[in-house]
Amino acid sequence: MASNIAFCYLLLLLSSTLFITIRAARPYEQPNQPKPSGGISVDLVSSVLSDKGYHAMSLTLEAVLEALMPTHFINHNTTLTLFCPQDQAFLNSKYPQGLH
Repeated sequence: MASNIAFCYLLLLLSSTLFITIRAARPYEQPNQPKPSGGISVDLVSSVLSDKGYHAMSLTLEAVLEALMPTHFINHNTTLTLFCPQDQAFLNSKYPQGLH
């Protein structure tokens, strides 16, 4: 009889521990927070830069922007600020150019 009670107590303890572990493993979500809408579009950033005359930076960002972007945005903020040199800065440099 005592072993039966001990077994039931152990079973209850294990099941409650399992329940807490499963519940803790789920990511925390706030119901009022909007879901991110897919992040930042590399094509959009590249086309905006190209349209404004920053062709060298547009080509550079097409190649590397996806790898540089974080996979999780803080507070679902998908704003991107870029500081780009003008194309003339690339043309005056000592490095070979692929724009001509």
